[in-house]
Amino acid sequence: VINATGTLTDTLLDIDEPTKKHSHVEAAQGTHLVFERDVFASQYALVIPKTTDDRILFVLPWHNKLIVGTTDIAVAIPSIEPKSTTKEIDFILETLNQITTRKITKSEIKSVFAGQRPLVRPANQTSSAKISRKHEILYSDSGLISIVGGKWTIYRLMGEDTINFAIRKNLLTPSISISKNLHLFGYTTEQIDYPLSAYGTESKKILTIQKENGNCAKLHPDLPYFQAEVIYQVRHEMARTVEDVLVRRTRAIFLDAKATIEAAPLVAKLIAAELNKNNEWINTQVAEFNLLANNYLG
Repeated sequence: VINATGTLTDTLLDIDEPTKKHSHVEAAQGTHLVFERDVFASQYALVIPKTTDDRILFVLPWHNKLIVGTTDIAVAIPSIEPKSTTKEIDFILETLNQITTRKITKSEIKSVFAGQRPLVRPANQTSSAKISRKHEILYSDSGLISIVGGKWTIYRLMGEDTINFAIRKNLLTPSISISKNLHLFGYTTEQIDYPLSAYGTESKKILTIQKENGNCAKLHPDLPYFQAEVIYQVRHEMARTVEDVLVRRTRAIFLDAKATIEAAPLVAKLIAAELNKNNEWINTQVAEFNLLANNYLG
């Protein structure tokens, strides 16, 4: 069993070894703001190399929007659904406005979202921005392997190191990796228009659904996604809830929170038609999603 639970690593280790006190991971929160592209109308990314909290701030073209971030604040208690603080939002806006030709206001924010980084706790306390992003592997007496720290950009190295560790402990049989040069599902060199480019070869199935239904409409005028994508996601990607579609199968909630909330009832109806759900299910889905989505309004 491999424990790869990020900021909740110590919680799992406390269950694994209840007589020990575990404090291997320190959570650090980062917040991002999303705007329309005209806030910084450029095809290029911008790096602000030194902020008032001694970090780097990025301004990046992203999915036809503009994403700006990030912050780095220590978090005492990790959260599965992190919420951005007013202080973080104000800090990003203040830093961004130092380089824009006009003042950008909170009213222009399309979406706000936060994540929490699982940093390996150092022996000597320091600011979270200074803590190394390297990863470590822990081994419990029970045989539980825990991979802690690291970051998205080295995810495959982390996985490789963890598997090799398990092999050294005789918990796995050595074998030749089949994933090192394995293409992602749907891989193609064909040029496909956004947003169907995300599906690769599978985009043809979405086009077929559009043709069969005679419907090429989008979920919302302010979102890039097609209604046929929802049907595809239910049939082929195991999407079962509105949250599955608007948070995990698409980037909708991260691009425009208000538009996404407005699109939720339509998404619920599309899913319900595929899964034979009733109106009560639709209403419950929309209500549950709105509770989550309000966190992204800023």
